[in-house]
Amino acid sequence: MFKILYMCLLIFPIYFICNRQDSDIVKIFDRNHTDAIRGIAILLVILGHCGGEFGIRFLNPFGSCGVVLFLIVSGYGMYKSYELKGLKHFWVKKFLHILLPYIIIQSLFLYFFEGGGKNL
Repeated sequence: MFKILYMCLLIFPIYFICNRQDSDIVKIFDRNHTDAIRGIAILLVILGHCGGEFGIRFLNPFGSCGVVLFLIVSGYGMYKSYELKGLKHFWVKKFLHILLPYIIIQSLFLYFFEGGGKNL
């Protein structure tokens, strides 16, 4: 029950700020604001972990709210990236930033720790 209340307290202000009709308002979901919201979400997760570590139970839901908020904002950023640059750019970027380093590290690990580098 409290998790739902915490989520409402986090999401409703963002919703109302984004749906204002003023043309002068700064867009809350531009790059700088979403980075700030991600930072707040990370701090909420840390707060939830600290609450669990020190036995302060009412801080625990902040961690799950932070995870949800982080996933929502990250998903929005991925959607905007897809909308601007297309699906091909998305997969090329994911390959270069995630899969390529993974393959390199796994290859080095297998070479040095699984018997390939015994002669060194």
